Amino acid sequence: MSKWKNNSVIAFVVLAIMAMAYFLYLTFSSDRNDENENIFLQDIAKVDSAATELNEKEIILYNDTKLKFKDLPQELQKKIRNEQMVAHVKINTLLKEYVINYHLAKTNNKGKEVDPKNLPKIDILKEMGVDVKVIDQIYEQNKHQFPKNHDPAQVKADMTVKLVSNKIYEFYQTYLNEIYLKEDLSLPSFPQFPESWTQTKVTQSYGNQDAPFHLVWVGSYTDVNSKLIKEDIGLLVKKYGLKELKVSFIPFSNGTWDLNQKLNALALCVKKEKGEKNFWSYHTQALNHGKDLVAADPKAVDKAIEFARKVMSEIDFPQEEQNQIIECADNKNKQNPIFLDLLRAKKELSFIPDQKIPFFILNGRLLDLDGSRVFRSVDQSIQNIQNKKKRKSEGNKS
Repeated sequence: MSKWKNNSVIAFVVLAIMAMAYFLYLTFSSDRNDENENIFLQDIAKVDSAATELNEKEIILYNDTKLKFKDLPQELQKKIRNEQMVAHVKINTLLKEYVINYHLAKTNNKGKEVDPKNLPKIDILKEMGVDVKVIDQIYEQNKHQFPKNHDPAQVKADMTVKLVSNKIYEFYQTYLNEIYLKEDLSLPSFPQFPESWTQTKVTQSYGNQDAPFHLVWVGSYTDVNSKLIKEDIGLLVKKYGLKELKVSFIPFSNGTWDLNQKLNALALCVKKEKGEKNFWSYHTQALNHGKDLVAADPKAVDKAIEFARKVMSEIDFPQEEQNQIIECADNKNKQNPIFLDLLRAKKELSFIPDQKIPFFILNGRLLDLDGSRVFRSVDQSIQNIQNKKKRKSEGNKS
């Protein structure tokens, strides 16, 4: 009897061990279920397909070496960000065209829901009020001038593009502006890059150096909208305060030794000769006259001196100090250090595609101002950042 009892105990223990082992197996296998979906790939390390943020996981695994985006040479980082931004512009252009189409469909449907996958085809020419018959008439009057085997449809299409291309651009800008004003529109943000990439020798900053938001304005003193931009930035500073928002200005020119570059050098010479406070006085006053030189010949460098004297007189710079500043910006031998710093800064910013000034960067992200004012775009971006931080904080608490 005791022998049977001992055998029973042994059998019970064996069954218990088997049951426990099976339970552990089920638990362990459920945790690894995703990895076991494809046994042929389960031992291959997972790598992100592309670097999208600054704090990415490893993007290159080479044996035991693990490289993050920030481990790459800076020039390569800039090339990658450039390619991403070029692609981003193309993608957002497609999205904007779709948004306008969607907005028109909703408007024509009196605000009722529409199928986003099957939007009605919009006749842009009709929406713009362009009469296609006019193009037909022009073609009929001039068709003898085209090759004998030409395609009438293609010729008319080309004529349409030439005749209404500017109107099409205005059409898109008008509707984008309307959508931004009336609707809560948000499009994907540009890829982020380190803020240190915009810290050039000519970068001028205003506000708390440790502010959580940093707006970089890359521009010139010959912008027809410079006064409006200045006012928008003033409203942003009023709303967020200099403790929360730092503003930097980078004087920029697409030319080398042109009018714009001379104006930039004169502004930097004000900083050199009269200090930072007087630079910002000169800067803000000069922006009030941005439209004065919009139509000026870029080669007319002497006009920059006239412009600078006018601005300096308005803020009561003595004649002697004006002369010192103008002498500081002289560049006859093409070796003036300030001009060389401006050229170096231009090269450092060359990773940013399609550099049509002005352009703006918030916390390392290029802002898309197409159809939108500076205030609205920056304000919305700051609110998005704040909301994202708030959601993350609430998620951590829960």
